[in-house]
Amino acid sequence: MTVIKGIDRRQFLLGSSSAALVAMMLPSCSANSQQQWMVSSASDNQGKHYVAAVDIDGYLISRVALPARGHDTLALPHKPGHALVFARSPNTFAMEINFITGHITHQFECGNDTYFCGHGALSADGSKLFTSENQLNHNQGMIVVRDTQSYQVLNRFASGGISPHELVMLPNSNTLAVANSGIVSVYGNSNSVDTPASKVTSRHFTQSNLAYIDADSGRVIAKLNAPEAGQSIRHLDVSPEGKVYIGMQYEGDTLKDSHKNQSPKQMSLIYSHQGNEGLKASKASELQMQRIQHQTSSVKVLNNLLAVTCPQSHCITFLHADSLEVIEQQEYQGAAGLTAINNMLVASNREGKLRIYNNKVNLKYATEQTVASLRFDSHMTSIYSA
Repeated sequence: MTVIKGIDRRQFLLGSSSAALVAMMLPSCSANSQQQWMVSSASDNQGKHYVAAVDIDGYLISRVALPARGHDTLALPHKPGHALVFARSPNTFAMEINFITGHITHQFECGNDTYFCGHGALSADGSKLFTSENQLNHNQGMIVVRDTQSYQVLNRFASGGISPHELVMLPNSNTLAVANSGIVSVYGNSNSVDTPASKVTSRHFTQSNLAYIDADSGRVIAKLNAPEAGQSIRHLDVSPEGKVYIGMQYEGDTLKDSHKNQSPKQMSLIYSHQGNEGLKASKASELQMQRIQHQTSSVKVLNNLLAVTCPQSHCITFLHADSLEVIEQQEYQGAAGLTAINNMLVASNREGKLRIYNNKVNLKYATEQTVASLRFDSHMTSIYSA
């Protein structure tokens, strides 16, 4: 197990709207006897891939080498100190890691006809794992159900669309919300996603949707199509009240637009949904939508604050969770993952930094740590150490 001390501890002044951000976060919380760690896929300066756990002070608890780049991680509340890591699409491995010891406790792979799409979700009791997978060179997304003790496949059913990405379990229910991206990719070898045959030979975009699925039967309860052409629903989070928050990417032909000396169409890429309502778009100015540069990544709701990382434009967009009105957009080079730890929002980036929005420090300040020799990937989760 490798342990590296965090470096470059500093505080920095945020923008003038920071008080509005902090006002929507929880009051100071008392010390918790359980320690929380943040877990994320990451790479080092030599391009080697890992999954790592770090603490709030930027200390590396442990890191485990991965065979290829990882994507999202998933806490296992019934196994303190453990989390799952999923391969970045289109790869086939997933692992359960014990970050206390720095060891792999389980490793499992997709079936012969699918690859992981980078995300997973748990049943309410933690006994079942649901992963988003896609069939090789077929226009069919799948949700695969596994037991969380042995990781044996129990069931699988259609995702309600093409190329599912992130999925979440709605609170106090047995309903999955699934982001079907609508992206069709054809690989060099139709029977394998092993390197180097996994290189994409063609890629096109169809219809993206948000699907609600009964997790027991696999029945699609409802589907809501992305409102505008080119919108690809990719990432989700859900509030304790069951409101789903959505981050999209634009899959339209921006290159063709630029050749015509036309600016690519600006549209909202941040939405919410609950109940029988339609998809609700964020309230953003033309300049704010342009700042997102057609791509969102991690989505995190914390009380009445919604945060969305925008890696192309190197910023974090903050919104009111209820109204979806943009509060401000803060510059953050290589913005990547978002999570909550000790009732504080934490944002990572591809330079190994952790930005901690800590209202106990000062209403206008946040703390920033750097984890030596790591570059965090797109997503982050928090786990309890014991």
